[in-house]
Formats: sequence, structure tokens, C-alpha cells
Amino acid sequence: MATYSLVIRRLMIVSLTIVVSRAITSPLLTLFLSNKLGLNQQDVGLLLGIAVFIATLLALYGGYIIDRLEKRRLLILAMLSSAIGFVLLTFAENLYLTTATLVITETASALFLNGSKAILSENLPMGQRTKAFSLRYTLTNIGYATGPMLGVVIAGVYPIAPFLMAAGIAFFSIFLMIGVPKDSAPTPAIGQPQSFLKTLITLKNDRTLIMFTCGCLLSTVVHGRSPCTCRNTCW
Repeated sequence: MATYSLVIRRLMIVSLTIVVSRAITSPLLTLFLSNKLGLNQQDVGLLLGIAVFIATLLALYGGYIIDRLEKRRLLILAMLSSAIGFVLLTFAENLYLTTATLVITETASALFLNGSKAILSENLPMGQRTKAFSLRYTLTNIGYATGPMLGVVIAGVYPIAPFLMAAGIAFFSIFLMIGVPKDSAPTPAIGQPQSFLKTLITLKNDRTLIMFTCGCLLSTVVHGRSPCTCRNTCW
């Protein structure tokens, strides 16, 4: 990692910390929601499935806005939303508010995932992107391997502590993200940017993109991730 610029190193570290913050709560979320809301396991699974599905749909628009707005600011907003969401989950008592909170945290996670990949692509030459994405994937696996163990240990001391720790990690990661420079001024384009609806209409003729997006969507059903749709910077 030392061979990369400061921007890339910061982004790698933030990607790891955000994964750890999510992974800390992952083995506890079902049991926690079941106890707080008085739901059985089937209902909790349905609740989480609905939240992830809605977040996946919202991520389609998230990929659209990532290509058009300042990415660093969007990532900071996503990290702040995750931190607030983890704190709000500790007060979960109302089913609908809890569902909204889960949708926000899942959407924020998808926005951070897509936005961080876009920033990596913008700050690395084509020949270095594969290695950087491979390193980022390795760090993600490390986070998901260590986070759940840490969360279980902490929960044994204080049940809601993993959610508070996850919120703290997400929040303090913002200060690392602040060190990442803003996007460079975009090259003026001819005409006005297309609307989201027109973009979807245009993309429906891109068979490769459609097949890839459908594949990502199917993998989301198993893996719980959102497909990346920020076409301009990740493709």
C-alpha cells in the first residue's frame, strides 16, 4: 500500500473501517431486532430483506448521482448517515421507523461502495486499477472476517455496544475522508446532462451493461450487496 498516493491510502483505510463498522453488527442484528421489536426470526428476515431490496433500488439512482455530484461530499454524507443509523437502531421500537433506518444505512453503504470505487478509478491509471481493486477486496474480506468476532465479544459486555462502536468508527472515519481532495473540475460537456429517466432509456440498449447489472442483482440476493451503476467512472 505504501506505493500508492496519500489519497489512495486514505481511501483504502476508510474502506476497511467502514466494512468493520458494518461487520461488527452483522451477527447481532437479527437477534437484536427480534428482541427489540418482538418479532420472530421469519419476520426479522422479511424486514431485513425488504430493507436491502429497497436500498438496492435506491442504489440505482445513487450510481447516477455519483457521476454528477462531488464524490467526496457524497461519501462523507454516506458515512455520517451510517453512523446516525447505527445509533438510531439502538432505540428501535417502532417497526416502520426501524425499517426506514435500515434502508438509510443500507443505501448509505451502497453509495459509499460505488463512490469509493469511482474515486479509485479517477485517481489511478488504468494499469494500476486491477491491483488496487484486488487490495481493496482483500481489505474488505479482512474486515468481514474480524468484525463479527469483535462484535460478539463486545456484545457479551454490553448488548448495544457493538452498534455504538460501529457508529463511532463510521463517524471518525469521516476525518480521514476529509483529507481526500475534492474532485477536479469536470470537463465541460456539450448540452445539459441527461435526466435519470433518459439515462435509463439510453442504457437499456447497452446489452453488456444490462447483463452485468442483472448478474449483480442476482448476486445481491445471495450476498446482500447493491449493483454498481456509476457508468462513467467505474466502467
